Amino acid sequence: MSNRTVPSKTINLAILAVLTAIILVVSARQLSVGGLSWSDAPLHTMDGVFIHDLLIEHPTGDLKNWAKQFYLKHQCLGIVVYYPPLFAAVEAVVFLTIGVSIVAARLTVLLFVIGAVWLIYWLTRRLFGTSAGIAAAILTLTTTAGVTWSRIVMLEWPATFFILLTLWAYRQYRENPRWIDGILIALGIAGSYFTKQTAVFVLLVILLHVIMDKRRRDIYRRSLLIPMITALLLIGVYAVATAGYNKLAPQLIAGSPPFRHLISFDNWIWYIRELPGIIGWPMLIGLILAGITILATSIKSPKDSQVSQNNKERTQIHKRNISLPVIWFCLWWLICTVFAANETRYFFFAVPPAAILVATGLLRLDGQRRLGIGSLLLIVLCSIQTVTAVLETTYRLPNMQPTVEFLARQNDADLVLVDAVRDGQFIFDVRTTPQARNRIIPMRASKFLYSRAARTKYDYQAHINNRQELIAWLDQLGIRYLVIEDRLPITTDRSADPPPRIMLRQTLQEKQQFEPVFSQSLAGNHPHWQKVNLVTYRYLNAKTRRSNTITIRIPAMGKELSFTLPTPDSQPVKTNQY
Repeated sequence: MSNRTVPSKTINLAILAVLTAIILVVSARQLSVGGLSWSDAPLHTMDGVFIHDLLIEHPTGDLKNWAKQFYLKHQCLGIVVYYPPLFAAVEAVVFLTIGVSIVAARLTVLLFVIGAVWLIYWLTRRLFGTSAGIAAAILTLTTTAGVTWSRIVMLEWPATFFILLTLWAYRQYRENPRWIDGILIALGIAGSYFTKQTAVFVLLVILLHVIMDKRRRDIYRRSLLIPMITALLLIGVYAVATAGYNKLAPQLIAGSPPFRHLISFDNWIWYIRELPGIIGWPMLIGLILAGITILATSIKSPKDSQVSQNNKERTQIHKRNISLPVIWFCLWWLICTVFAANETRYFFFAVPPAAILVATGLLRLDGQRRLGIGSLLLIVLCSIQTVTAVLETTYRLPNMQPTVEFLARQNDADLVLVDAVRDGQFIFDVRTTPQARNRIIPMRASKFLYSRAARTKYDYQAHINNRQELIAWLDQLGIRYLVIEDRLPITTDRSADPPPRIMLRQTLQEKQQFEPVFSQSLAGNHPHWQKVNLVTYRYLNAKTRRSNTITIRIPAMGKELSFTLPTPDSQPVKTNQY
């Protein structure tokens, strides 16, 4: 299995076809089922809708005002403020091709997964041979993290695609410094940053690898310098232009108090301790065994008289190749550890180099044998992980379209206060439900009653502190309907239920003021959500508006924005489906 020869074009295409088939079986399961389960997924999806609608409507007037009006109607955007625009732009192209839907958003991620897995195969094949390439591609996809993020509209796989494109082109460039590869390196670095800012660390991987390899002359060639300078200028211009909008990133890095976490031993071992949940126990065992094998074979150095010049050169090339995934893995671990925010998904960028090290490390156990113990172990490991990945449950929470459709049938529904863990799902469903799109305007409680980033971890502020303030705010805007989850799903994170939401739930129990008129279950197939319902209330004492032009102060933005509501019918439809 440790064949180092380059396969023919036919065999190579067959390998890519098999890898694609595995991806479809593992990652395309229940593609059209349920809603956007992860809390960030609606942001990524609505960012694509934003660019899609911008291209469709192509406003020729005040673009900034158009963007503000879009945000007022769809208060679920992360573009520029949290996320760069590249993934949203690709997603918008998919939306333009097959329509705006959750399926289209998931397909966008799936395209990046296919591209990334192919690139893992190509990169590893060039470094360590075809067998290692196949194994590394399968192992990366079938890790716990690989499966999870391939089925959800998140940025982990798209950013990894550009990281891999950069390193694959870099490896090509080191062998034959051509302009096309220099341009691809620059495109990969720019793509990494414009998909997920932290992914630009791949530039440091290249620089460290060049320095350790002592072949610095490669980075002084015009075929690399000119594309790289162009890419870095683009990144710099974007970073400066958006510096005033992106305020969350420094808190994620420094924490509060700043960098106090660096003196904690637990912080330095956190990601190592979480590895079983990120890559799975089988691959972790394989990584340990591969690491021991790589160290043992690297330390072992036969006497010069026993080694031919060709073997010496082969050994140097292997050390140069093995240092690339080692630098990649260790550097990303260090960066993640320095960051104050600890989440297992942040460590996903370390999964591909771990898979590459497992593949090449186990294959080194074969020695000169064509099919030895290392190959057999690798086959078993890939088989176990593939079967586990195929059988792994895809948790899909339902969309909120039944609630949106109910509200669309109410003649007096326009501004709707929504407070839910997955309030972004509600906003997306309003956008994709024709009857509601131009009538219902969701008002996120997490923008008006309180504001937060990453739940209450960063910049939490309460804007409504008691029942009287809440009623006065509802009356000021003439809000007639309120939508809220009747309880928090099972979680250890109590910050997911901030005090204003608890106060809102209690206020809605006043029967003389509020009437429950509709309810839908949010259980899906997730055990933590089995008892959670999304309940719609009618405000019985809602005030009549004097004008359909509304001015809204958004505390989270520190701005006041105005817009005109569609004219509602004078009498509400007396419908109660609770």
